[in-house]
Amino acid sequence: MKRLLRSALCLSAVAASGSMLACAGDSGLRTLPNTAPLAVAAIDNGPEDTTVSRLGYTVLGELASVDGSHSSDPDNPLEELSYAWSFEVVPEGSTVTNDSIILPDEDPETEVLESALARFTPDLLGTYRMNLVVTDTKDASSVAAVVVVQAVPPSNLQLELEWNTPRADLDLHLIAPGGNYFGSFASTGGSGDCFSWDPNPDWGNGDNALDNPMLMQDADGEGEGPFRETILLSLPMDTCSADAFAAGECAVEGDYEVWVHYYSDHALALLGPDSAQPAEATVTISVLGQELGGGPLTSPSPLEDGDVWKVGKITWPERDFFPVNLESTHSNEGGPSFNQ
Repeated sequence: MKRLLRSALCLSAVAASGSMLACAGDSGLRTLPNTAPLAVAAIDNGPEDTTVSRLGYTVLGELASVDGSHSSDPDNPLEELSYAWSFEVVPEGSTVTNDSIILPDEDPETEVLESALARFTPDLLGTYRMNLVVTDTKDASSVAAVVVVQAVPPSNLQLELEWNTPRADLDLHLIAPGGNYFGSFASTGGSGDCFSWDPNPDWGNGDNALDNPMLMQDADGEGEGPFRETILLSLPMDTCSADAFAAGECAVEGDYEVWVHYYSDHALALLGPDSAQPAEATVTISVLGQELGGGPLTSPSPLEDGDVWKVGKITWPERDFFPVNLESTHSNEGGPSFNQ
């Protein structure tokens, strides 16, 4: 009993101090090593968002914020850590360096240490991969944690798909004028579909990344809902003034089609045919910040595995929305045979 009591007292002292201690045992003194801290790097979405996401997006030219305040020291959760941010990858041609990292003042409301938060301004479209190493007061350093910021173009057109059914994997599709469902992956061949298999296709001028759509995230229905997918597009344009571009006067004319595909019902594969998970889908379409179609649009009926919902068409440059609101199937629309 005395031996156990001494061990308990020693461990309590270590936990309280967070330092290396010599503990007395039957065979003399033994030293407990200091454990290195754990670095956690995440996207900073503001104090109200408590999620820890290691992939985020920011509009080109706007500040991107990253957060290391979820890092910790297993020896002593209250121990003060120091934070070292650095860039591992930036787009080719970018002038962003470690000197571009801004450490904001300490936030008196959250009491987050000054260097736990960092910001920078991306100067080119593409991927910015940052490393975070944290060090405790005894100079033990963590393994580097990684966070990725994707710089995306400003968008004239924004599509958002939302559903709540777990294990239902839905995909949002934006089909360009003259394009077809599943693009080059379709059985008939073709191009012009932005979706999970082709999240950033090259539309318009091949030298201008600003006219390409981008799927911001591909939700697969795992975990808890709601699940969301978002596509952004600065509509294709010829050379024109910034004012004309903002007014939508330079876009290529045509119909942009919005579809939703029930890509896979994961419950069927896991639990069998009696476990089908129909999913009600909602799509919100915004052009130049204004919602089209009278607000969020809901599928005519809950979608099932392999279903396709043809939401509607956006005409450009008129910026009009024409609802189609028809349901079909993946195979009937010429999709590849993986999910027929």
